[in-house]
Amino acid sequence: MWAPKYRYKVLIGDVRLRVREILRQVCAGMGVTIINGALSKDHVHL
Repeated sequence: MWAPKYRYKVLIGDVRLRVREILRQVCAGMGVTIINGALSKDHVHL
């Protein structure tokens, strides 16, 4: 799980899409397969 400081609800709109894209790129670069993931407004589960 990853959460922004104080769990501010910042993962919305374009930020949400960009975070999803970055996580996929980093995992692909490291050879990690994401089996299940979910983005909420204030945290990410992988």
